[in-house]
Amino acid sequence: MSRLTALALLALMTLATAVTAQTATPTDLTATRLAVAAATTTRFTLGLSLTGGGSYVTTATTADSLRIIGTIRPETSQIDQNADIYVVANLNGTFFMRNSAGAFVPWSGQVPALVPFRTGVKLANNLEVDFLTGKIPFTGTFALFLGYKGADGVLTYTPAPHQITITAPVVVPPDPTPVTPSVREQATTAFAANVSRLVQTTPACVACHINGGAAGGTSLRFVTAANSNHLSVNFAQFETMTKSRGRNYILTTVLGGNDHRNPGTGGAVLTSSSQDYKNLDSFLQLVEKL
Repeated sequence: MSRLTALALLALMTLATAVTAQTATPTDLTATRLAVAAATTTRFTLGLSLTGGGSYVTTATTADSLRIIGTIRPETSQIDQNADIYVVANLNGTFFMRNSAGAFVPWSGQVPALVPFRTGVKLANNLEVDFLTGKIPFTGTFALFLGYKGADGVLTYTPAPHQITITAPVVVPPDPTPVTPSVREQATTAFAANVSRLVQTTPACVACHINGGAAGGTSLRFVTAANSNHLSVNFAQFETMTKSRGRNYILTTVLGGNDHRNPGTGGAVLTSSSQDYKNLDSFLQLVEKL
């Protein structure tokens, strides 16, 4: 093993095969034995999953929490042997190996400098290897390699890597055009914020304009705030009145005119200079547009 040059190893490791954008299962990879580049029945799989192994893809973003899952199916004679596990990634021609602390550190490509990710792991028929769990902060196409040394000390690995691509997440810019609420939405908001209070308390229009009230016989009948639908019911009363009598009729009435001009019929409930009157006028102007 020590006689194998770095150049030969790099040549073996860069025989990448094409991969599709999405796969139902991890990529199945052949293996070779390093000592004399001998054939072996060992098989590896490698796959990138965004679902913890439920499905596999070959692309992700730097914002994705992902898992790269490997499996080793060793030669039958090696099952139950203790082995050292090796994890290697290549980005833009630079190799990185995962050390026992779980960090990916640069690797020169020299076999004697290759350190295991795990040591003394008992080989099983399908040994799962946590190649990486977390986020990859770099963009680019990564070539992933997996290998192990069994009791004979010979490195068995994947000469053709599994490839994945990491990209920056797509950022959708906000719509530069603000969404303008509809006239009905504006009117509904204005009623809830500024006018409903007038109906209930300032002074309470609903005290007279209610079924059984002094003005209960008129077409304008409100409900109290105890009614869960009071906003929509009372809004509808203003809409009907505005369409049938007009905005100016309502405004004149609250100033003490029209049906409020006689004693005992309501009188002036607002003054034209008050903010409440101005709020009511603004609301009614919106209602006119419905």
